[in-house]
Amino acid sequence: MKNSFWKMTLAVIVGMFFYSLLTTATWMLIMFNIFVSSTQNKQIPSNAYLTIKLSRPIQDKVLVQDFSSLGNKGPVSLVSIKRAIEFASHDPHIKGILINTRTVNGDWAQTEEIRKAIEDFKSSGKPVIAFSDVYDQKAYYLATVADKIYLVPTGDILWKGLAAQILYYKDLLDKLGIQPILIRHGEYKSAGEPYVRNNMSPQNRQQYKLLLGRLWQNIIDAISRSRGISKDELNKLADNLSIRTSDDAVKYGFVDAQIYYDQLIDTLTNRAGILSTKKLHFIGINNYANNVVKIPQSSNNKIAIVYAQGDIVDANANISAPSILGVKYAKLIKSLRQNPNVKAIVLRVNSPGGSALASERIWRQVQLTSQVKPVIVSMGGVAASGGYYISCAANEIVADSSTITGSIGVFGLLFDMDKLITQKLHITPEVVKTNINADMGNMFKPMNDTEKEFIRASIEKIYNRFVSHVAQGRHLDKDYVDSIARGRVWAALDAYRLGLVDTLGDLQLAIEIAAHKANLTSYSIVEYPKQKKLLDYIMSQGFSVKSNIVSQFPELDKIMSTANLLRQKSKVWAMLPFMIEIR
Repeated sequence: MKNSFWKMTLAVIVGMFFYSLLTTATWMLIMFNIFVSSTQNKQIPSNAYLTIKLSRPIQDKVLVQDFSSLGNKGPVSLVSIKRAIEFASHDPHIKGILINTRTVNGDWAQTEEIRKAIEDFKSSGKPVIAFSDVYDQKAYYLATVADKIYLVPTGDILWKGLAAQILYYKDLLDKLGIQPILIRHGEYKSAGEPYVRNNMSPQNRQQYKLLLGRLWQNIIDAISRSRGISKDELNKLADNLSIRTSDDAVKYGFVDAQIYYDQLIDTLTNRAGILSTKKLHFIGINNYANNVVKIPQSSNNKIAIVYAQGDIVDANANISAPSILGVKYAKLIKSLRQNPNVKAIVLRVNSPGGSALASERIWRQVQLTSQVKPVIVSMGGVAASGGYYISCAANEIVADSSTITGSIGVFGLLFDMDKLITQKLHITPEVVKTNINADMGNMFKPMNDTEKEFIRASIEKIYNRFVSHVAQGRHLDKDYVDSIARGRVWAALDAYRLGLVDTLGDLQLAIEIAAHKANLTSYSIVEYPKQKKLLDYIMSQGFSVKSNIVSQFPELDKIMSTANLLRQKSKVWAMLPFMIEIR
């Protein structure tokens, strides 16, 4: 009895301690958030340059405010960046823009939209200056919009062209005793290719060579116009790796001069018409975005922007945010269709695809909505496979010049682990069943021909439906759609030429088209999904802290993301051919 009493007493004390610790941690986080917010809402100083540094991850819109966003490591919103640049163009406190970034931690389409926003800013007559000690290719592409580009005397510019790398796992799986089973429609649908081959298929190499070529052409076209360097010369310099030092950068016209930071301050002071460098101020783009006055929108006529970014999933378990939950987005679009104040919808898609079932759910609501009010799709960096599936029923599709789209195809990927279990691990699985194929999908036994045919029939059915949806939504012949589909990935310019995209342009153009189609002269913007508040996010995560280990190894991150996606119940995918980062 005495021992039980002390055990109970100890349990109560320990419980109270952890409860107090948890409560204290919660309030500390809340107070820290309030403190950060209060320190950000400072008055914008006069004679300030808006400083653009883009080393933090860029999302089209940040939908979850997590712990890291309180510091300088969390994601930033493309929408906020563009709005801040637009507001700065008529803000008397802002004398110009300083692009001061080594890299752009976003995709090429996001970089293109930021570059265009800065180009529009220049119409205000305010100067745009770029300065850094290092420019990678994306940062240099952004910097070329500036009136002047400066580099420190010991600085570097990386200029080498674009490349994409895919890792292939067949030998590894063979050694582990794992047999991948890939069933697909479309010779270009190479999402499962890394698991069944040791090298890139000719079809995959062909499509990515064309894709990289189109993207590279967009880049050198823009740089050639801005810097007055011929496209042939830009390619030659990349082939020979001619830009090796800051002297080379000046020699070939990549930068205007080599200067140190103190010289930059003098230059910016003179440009702003300020007598003393002590009166010159800088404000970061993220802080400025949190401080700018938002124009109140009182119109009852609303255009809803729905941000669909990340993998398309049936359930959000084991999937890293952001993701597109099929049921949630279908319900959201339906509610917007039924809302009389919402006159048009802009669906911003930045997704490589995912679950075919979830894509179908969203597509159906887009189709129904497009029949009663305008639905305009704005494609971001990637709107391919399932990302194109949910787009094709829209009234009009607008894509950035750097968008990757298409990949109209379906695949199924399963793994036979019989050899791993029985021969490597010496485990013997035993099954009791009522019918021959009752254990279909069991990864611990070889798949028989009947099971393979069952999955193949499902793949063919979904592919046929996908092609039919595209033909109907884009007003194209079904046989023609099939000829340009088959899982093939297209650059935006080619997709436009083929009829898969209606217009080349950014999100703002999509909004303007939506307003025109809805006959709106005045309107307000509402954005969905709503961003989760910090405390809500903390409670939903159960105070768990995500490890940063995987994020330090991009290739491992890709493998784990794929593995997590394939753990879902759905085994039929409309997904971009693997996850490729173009550098």
